[in-house]
Amino acid sequence: MHPAISNVVTLLTASTLVAAAGANVQLPFRTIAVSGEAAPDTAADFTGFGLPRLNNNGEVAFSAYITGEVGVSGMWTDGFNGPGNLELIVRQDQPIPGVPGAFWGEFNPTFYSPLINDSGTVAFSGTQAGPDSDTVICRNTGLGLEVLAARGLDAGLAPTIEFDDVSNLFSMNQNGKVAFSARVVGAGISEANDNGIWSDINGSLLPIMREGNLAPSVPGYTFGSSTSTIPLITESAVVFRNYVSNGQDSLWSIWRNENALHTPIAVEDQQTAILGTLYDGVSYGLIGCTTNNDGDVAFPQRFTFNNQDRATMWYHNGVQTDFAAFEDGNAPDGLTIAHIPSLGASFNGAGSYAFPVYLDGAGVDPSNDSGHLICYPGGGMSFAIREGDPAPGLAAGVSFTGFSSSGITLTDNGTYFVAHAIDGPGINPDSDYGLWAFTALDGLQLILKQGDDIEIRPNDVRTITDFRYSKSTGTQEGRGRGTNNNNEIALHLTFADDSSAIIVMRVPNGCLGDVNGDFFVNFTDLNLLLGNWGESGDPGFIDGDVDCDGDVDFDDLNIVLANWATNCLPI
Repeated sequence: MHPAISNVVTLLTASTLVAAAGANVQLPFRTIAVSGEAAPDTAADFTGFGLPRLNNNGEVAFSAYITGEVGVSGMWTDGFNGPGNLELIVRQDQPIPGVPGAFWGEFNPTFYSPLINDSGTVAFSGTQAGPDSDTVICRNTGLGLEVLAARGLDAGLAPTIEFDDVSNLFSMNQNGKVAFSARVVGAGISEANDNGIWSDINGSLLPIMREGNLAPSVPGYTFGSSTSTIPLITESAVVFRNYVSNGQDSLWSIWRNENALHTPIAVEDQQTAILGTLYDGVSYGLIGCTTNNDGDVAFPQRFTFNNQDRATMWYHNGVQTDFAAFEDGNAPDGLTIAHIPSLGASFNGAGSYAFPVYLDGAGVDPSNDSGHLICYPGGGMSFAIREGDPAPGLAAGVSFTGFSSSGITLTDNGTYFVAHAIDGPGINPDSDYGLWAFTALDGLQLILKQGDDIEIRPNDVRTITDFRYSKSTGTQEGRGRGTNNNNEIALHLTFADDSSAIIVMRVPNGCLGDVNGDFFVNFTDLNLLLGNWGESGDPGFIDGDVDCDGDVDFDDLNIVLANWATNCLPI
């Protein structure tokens, strides 16, 4: 659902906004955790955080360091009992269930971020304490930890075959099913068949791809090693990038596995959708592949034409693969694409995707030669953001500058978030990076930037020196993200006093009286408002709190009725 937020920001209260003296961040947010404050379910305080992950209910999961106990790290979520009810998932030095004699090692927030789906299920990878630091993959629905894979556990092949080395890179879908790569040992296992990809998408945890098995549609080739593969998992399929081999040659390839059947998306040296061209032999953008529930797949890969190779963004619509943009191809405004970096795309459920480009053409110079394109299903593209453009929300003359490698994170409703460097009057090294959100009605809006002040707790104003969030290459690929379809973003903030915090911020959709976020004001919105009548909580985060004052009352009802039958969609 899309809890409504009015664009009448003057109605927002001091508890909703950062309204204390010196505070200048002007969007509703919820403070989840702050360093120096108590870490729930421990006798310790938080000292530092990893990147928070967010679901469509506004619930988060994150790793953190703590102090005051033997266990100095762990993971927390409010997904089990709803936003605001933060609780411990797991802590360092606790026993690992199902692995006799093993204890959890350090949950380094830099490398270990839990996944959370809309049901509040959390999955994570961690390490066993000890010199080998073996990886363990776990899942928790709120009823306790379930170990899915670890060294020495049954790999689902035969009683004598066990997991030996499990990758810490995995994915989880909205049904709580997971996919990961691993190596096994046991009877009949050799270097030619000792690894693959495991998933419980079809029920039991079983390998869906094994090294040494025949690769369908590639005669004479077998699947190769998958240890570096990051499999993606949608509601019904697993998509992965891997090599296939005939014993002499090794080719990169992209596959979709659904109902235990493999379908090739693209294979090295095969014909592309561009007449007379072949996919290039160098694997390009190994982690840039992304997918969605409709079976669409987007990926960067070079192709060869007249002995020249060009980077290309490819789009598979579930049936065939075609190109969306390629080097020397067309860009908006009569420009051409000079280069496509191998950073991949951000892909949403509607089949739109954004990716970075360098530009060439009339009027292009080093001050405006980079940006991000959005390609739409069925064709068409536009600039999402371009170097040299004015930076909205800041003083005249401040513009986007340099190439931003952070990319754009799309949502299913068409909103996107982008972090970018800026320069111009009043900008210095302590304030030259900001975060924006694009909505259909309000365009590009400033969320915050380095150097801004924020009231993180009542009467506690701190200066932001850095912000980070979990970028998403896809909304439905199961790899986790820091944004959701309600225009929310979960942020890790660092402050001038070296403290830090996790917050969830909400961006207005710009349609006054729209409670569910569909850009229409009608009975759906009225019913949601009445269903939450009298409720109170975080301002701007309650269905029906359209004036963002922290409760649902007659003021909100009057706004909905005053805007009744409004259609906010652009004509």
